[in-house]
Formats: sequence, structure tokens, C-alpha cells
Amino acid sequence: MIAGRTMRVLLSLLLISLIPTLSFAATESVSLQLKWKHQFQFAGFYMAKEKGFYRDAGFDVAIREIEAGKPALQELQNGHVQYAVVDPGVLLARAEGAPVKVLAAIFQHSPLALIVMKESSIKRFSDLRGKRIMMAPGLNADISAALGAAGIAGGDFVRQDSSYNINDLVHGKTDAFSGYVTDQPNQLDLMGLSYRILHPKEQGIDFYGDILVTTEKMIAEKEASVRAFTEASMRGWEYALEHIDETIAMIEEKYNSQNLSRQQLQFEAQKSKEMIEADIIHIGFMRQQRWQSIASIYTEQGLLPKGFSVSEVIYQPEAGLISIMKTYRWELTLFSLTLLLLLLAAHAISLRRAVKIGTEELKQSEQRLTAAQHMAHIGSWELDLISDKLSWSDEIFHIFGLEAQEFAATYEAFLERVHPDDKLRVELAVGEAIEKGKPYNLEHRIIRADGSEGIVHEIGEVHFDDTGKALRMMGTVHDITQQRHLEKQLHHASKMEALGTLIGGIAHDFNSKVGAITGNIYLAKKMAVGSPDLTSKLNTMETLSFQMSEVLKQLITFTTGDLIQKESMDLNACLKETIDNYSLSDEISFHADLPEGELLINGASQQIQLAILKILDNAVDAIAEAPHPLIQISCETVEITQALKSRHAGLQGRDLVHLEIKDNGAGIPEENMEHILEPFFTTKNAIRGQGLGLSIAYGLIQNHDGVIDIHSSIGLGTYVQIYLPLIGEG
Repeated sequence: MIAGRTMRVLLSLLLISLIPTLSFAATESVSLQLKWKHQFQFAGFYMAKEKGFYRDAGFDVAIREIEAGKPALQELQNGHVQYAVVDPGVLLARAEGAPVKVLAAIFQHSPLALIVMKESSIKRFSDLRGKRIMMAPGLNADISAALGAAGIAGGDFVRQDSSYNINDLVHGKTDAFSGYVTDQPNQLDLMGLSYRILHPKEQGIDFYGDILVTTEKMIAEKEASVRAFTEASMRGWEYALEHIDETIAMIEEKYNSQNLSRQQLQFEAQKSKEMIEADIIHIGFMRQQRWQSIASIYTEQGLLPKGFSVSEVIYQPEAGLISIMKTYRWELTLFSLTLLLLLLAAHAISLRRAVKIGTEELKQSEQRLTAAQHMAHIGSWELDLISDKLSWSDEIFHIFGLEAQEFAATYEAFLERVHPDDKLRVELAVGEAIEKGKPYNLEHRIIRADGSEGIVHEIGEVHFDDTGKALRMMGTVHDITQQRHLEKQLHHASKMEALGTLIGGIAHDFNSKVGAITGNIYLAKKMAVGSPDLTSKLNTMETLSFQMSEVLKQLITFTTGDLIQKESMDLNACLKETIDNYSLSDEISFHADLPEGELLINGASQQIQLAILKILDNAVDAIAEAPHPLIQISCETVEITQALKSRHAGLQGRDLVHLEIKDNGAGIPEENMEHILEPFFTTKNAIRGQGLGLSIAYGLIQNHDGVIDIHSSIGLGTYVQIYLPLIGEG
């Protein structure tokens, strides 16, 4: 039996090795209608033609760019072409009787969005009521759905046919311009103009983009040809994204009817690659469930009839051995780890079945496996795809911070514990594994039972029966939260140490020179008695030199924290003194919630006060434009948690002081968060700050064996959390 199975595998491999030499007996001439003019958006189709993938599959392909008044779907229905690239609005055409079939989705996320000038009053889709919107006829499925989701019907705005010229937005001929984030934003950047992008995702609309379609007649008469054309097209896309420079050169040579610059093509290529997500899933991948979600959005807006099923729109060929083997990829090290865990589990099962008298020995083996998983922070799982029952090892419960009785033990219950921003990636990976037999391997975030965030590395593999039916999935979950936090801390510590060394040397050198400058100004003022204009300028110079000296002192404090003399001090008294002496304008609401009694830490009172003052100064700047400015400060004692240990491995002690300072300012953009503790990094002007406040506070708290966590949300404000080890309680 084993010999026969081996022979079948060898024969299958032999057939696969012969595939490149096979081709259709005769070349078939077909036409592909693009939805727009030539650009990188259609690069995969160009490379399928130019690299011979279409030719090897038996096709002579003519690729046609759009012509005025001839939408791609219309050209397909009229029989002028055999294949076309359209948008998800094809569902509406199908509902109206168009005999079209969807073959593949090139973009996992549609790049279509509305672009408005930043100085306009338009900040969200609901602001478009009564505005002029320039859209391309027949190519606005995402935009129309987003407007509908915002409660804006067709008669609530002025629809303009697109001129396809972004300058019409710049010159005020329209209020919103329908364009691709892979294209027009770059044109505006080159002009040096500020703009705002309204993406349909803001309204919960996340459609596929650039859908390859054909007709039911083509599938009925030439199904093998349709499959071959689709596979050759996807090969072209894989090649285009792996050889971007070569592809751009080919577009410049043969497909540049718009005279696009190389810089524009490179920008479009990078943005397209991000939205195609070829590094996560196969190009062209679609899920019926997601198509049904798109249809549901249209149904809610009254554009599709209730009960509309997308199954009649999607072409779903049966997967053969070749396509399964093409999609099967596995990293050797991860496969080895999975195989080891599966062998251990299989060994335990065989022991249970073979010898009942070996129960105790088996129990010890399982305990060793559990202990090994706990030490490595790796757990194993199995999902029965028939009953939807999910089994976890003890370590996975530990990773998720759950007790067995708290977990519903289903796939849906697991998804509820996945971070919302990562849920789609996990669903796509699992869905593709089930549909195509491809093992998945991805890193994603989870939400533990206590609300803390973790990071796991997950691998999984589907097992099928002899008929190809998916029976179960098995895999592992590796908790890499602490590893990722340690990597981040090490990177930050190395950077801060290097900056500290550099800044310390410069500050000491400059400090002596500033002292000499101040002394000379003092002497010059004596010589300038009787010359008021000169005295005034010398006074200004003296003020500036004092300010420079203060900045240098702060830098020296930041870089010489180890020289601070520490002693047992009451943090609570230090906080009250700081707050009592801190001056705020009457417009700012200030609330302090401090405990009674002493909070003893090992530190230097003046340095702690300086750190708090720097954070408060930062909060005051942040709320400068808030309509109802508010600062809150609170303090409490807490026990160190596992989540806190994971984020800050060097934090010592069991009992901590937790100090929190909140503001309701504008918030910090996500892209700035990793830099906010660096010296001289600031988004303020030169008058309001030099970028030293938070970095000095960070250095001072770190020198007191404490840590700082900073969290911020745009429009909601910022809160700074400080943790310091307690040495005793009053």
C-alpha cells in the first residue's frame, strides 16, 4: 500500500515537471478590456503577455485600454472582448441580468477614494451633502456605497463626470475628486499641496478592487481556456510585483500612453503592492463570504434585492492536484517545530490507545509536554471543521489569559480574542488554508482576558480525507509579546544611549563656552553705559545666553542621571508641592486625585518634580487649542502585572506607584509615537519647545528605576503613565 502511494506521488511529480512543456494545440486570440488607461495598475497583465505566460498557455492576447463611452463591462457584454477588468459594481450588473462571472480579485483592498483639498471644510463623507463630486462613469462602486452608508443619496450631492485631471480639484472646479490612492496623491505631493483622503473604509466599506471577469458563455464553452487564462494572468502579476523595476521599464517602453514619469510609476507600484497583499495571500484570492458582505452592503442601501446570492456570480473551479501543490509552501524551521509537536501529540495518543496500564507513564509524558510548552511559551491546538469544536493545550489558555471554563471553544470565540485590526488577516489566512490546502504562518495581535494586548506567532495546517474534504486543522501558537517588547526596548535604549553620549559631550563643551559668552556680555554692558540702543541689544543677547545655559543644564541632567543622590522620599508630598506651585490659566480645568498617606520611593525630590513639570508643560501645550482644555493627574499603588512585565522586563519590585497625567489635547499621530522620547524631536515651533521635555522626563524616571508609557489618540488626547517601585508604605 505504501509502495503504491509512493508511486502515485512520483507519477504526480513527473506530470508536474512536464507541465511547462505542454501547451494548447492551437493559439487562441482573445482580448482583455482594462477599466482605465495604461499604467502600473494593470502591470500583471502586461507582464503575462511580455514574459510569454499567455503564449505558453496558448493565447494571443490583445490588451485594450479604455475608450470614451465604452465601459469595460459594456464591451464584455457586447461580445467585443472575452475578458475585462471591472470594479465590485459587477454585482449590480449581475442582479440586472448581465451574464458575467468573477474570476479573480487583483486588489484585496480597493484603492478608490475621494480626494479633497485640506483647506476645505470637508473632513468626512457626511460633509459631502450638497457638494460637487467628480466621479468616473461606471467606476465608483466603493464611493457610492460609502456615500450611501453616510446617508447621502444620489440627489444629495452634485455629480460631475470626471475630467480625470486632478487640477480641476486644485483650481476649485469640483469639491471632491474620485481617484486612486496609488495615483493622484503623488501628483498633489509633487505640486506641494496639502490634501485629505476620504477612504470608503471610514464608512465600513472595504471592497475588492480590479476584478477580472468573463461571461457565462465563455465558461460553458471553454472552461479549460478560462482557467488557463486566469492562471497565466496571476503568474504575470506575481512576476510584476517581484520585478518592479523591469516591469516599470516595460510600461515605459510599450504601455505608457499617459506619459507617466518613472517616479509616478514607482509610487503607483509600491502602493499597489501594499493593497494587493501578495506577501500575505495569493494574488487573485477571493472569499465568497466577503463577496456576500459586499452584497449585503448594497442590499442595505436598496441597490440589490434581499436574498441575493453571490454564488451565482463567482466562478469556483474544483482545485486539482497541481494547483494545490503550487499553493503549498512551508518554511523549514516552522514546519520542523510543528512536526515535532504533532509527533509528540501523536505519540501520547498512541500510548493511550495501546496500553491502559501505562496511564501513569503517559500522564508524565503529557506533563513534560505541557511543561515544555510553558517554558517555550508555545501551545498547540486542533479545530474540528465538522463540529467547529476547538481544543487548546493549557499553554494557549495561559497565553490568552483565560480559564478553560471561560472559553466557548469555537473558532468564532477565538476570533473574538484577535485584535480587531488583525482579524481580517487571520480570517483570510484560515479561509485560504481551508479552501486551497495552503498552511498558514502569520504574526498577529491578541486581546487577553484582562484587556492587555499580546503578540503571537501562529501556524496552522489543514488535514483532508481521501475525497479532498477538509476535516480538521492543527497548529501552534507562540507567545512572542515579550520578545517583541524587548527588541523594541533594546532598540530604544541603544538609540538613547548613543544620543546621551553625544549630547552629554556637546553640552559640557557648549556650557563652558556659553559661560564665557555671558561673562563677555556682562563686561560689554558696562562699557556700553550711555548707549541705550547697544545696551538693549546686549540685554537681549544676555537673555538668550541664559536660555541657552538652561537648555544645556537640562541636557546635562538628562545625560548624568547616575550621579543623582537618592534617598527615601514621599512621592505623595512631592506631587502635592509640585501641583500647588504650578501656575495654570483660568481657562484650563485641572483635577488631581491623590491618595492619603506616604508613598515612599528611593529618589531625589527635585528631579522627580522636574520630570512631572516637563510632562505638565507638554500637556499644557497640547490643550492650547482644545475648546474645553482639561488636565487630570492621579496616583495610586498597584501590584506589577504580567502585561507590565512583558512590556518592561527591567521593571523590578512587586508593589509600584502608578502616576497618570491626562490631557484632552489634539493627540499625537501614530507615526510620531516611536520618536517622542528622543531629544530634539518636536512638532512644535522653535518658540514653544526644543523637543527636550519628554526626553528629560524619560531619562529622569529611568534613573529612578521607573518606566514611562505614553498612549495617545488623535482628537482624544494623551495620557502618560509613570511606574516607580515602592520601598515601603506609611
